[in-house]
Amino acid sequence: MEQSKPKRIEEISIPDSLKKELITIKDAMMKTFQKNAKWDFTCGYLPRPELDYIPDIYWETFCFMTEINEVIENLNLVITELSFLTTYPELWRLPVKSRLSKKYTLLVRTFFL
Repeated sequence: MEQSKPKRIEEISIPDSLKKELITIKDAMMKTFQKNAKWDFTCGYLPRPELDYIPDIYWETFCFMTEINEVIENLNLVITELSFLTTYPELWRLPVKSRLSKKYTLLVRTFFL
């Protein structure tokens, strides 16, 4: 019996028009990064660039889209894991009683958080 792949939620693609605007604010971003000498680049977060009103809207839009895509990626992981429940139930079982139901409950709750 061949298992079909679980349906995935499509990520939001960044429009070319937004990509072009982000290129134009690159210099302002670099100035902000250079001005923030205490910024720890290893933390994974960028300091908020100092932008005018319209470029700031583009920046915020880009940030929201990347955050939404991160949520979609996590949802797709949960969907894939749940699809394994029917295909490979033995992967979910350990000698611990009711592990299967606890994992299922956790994944479903994670999906809806």
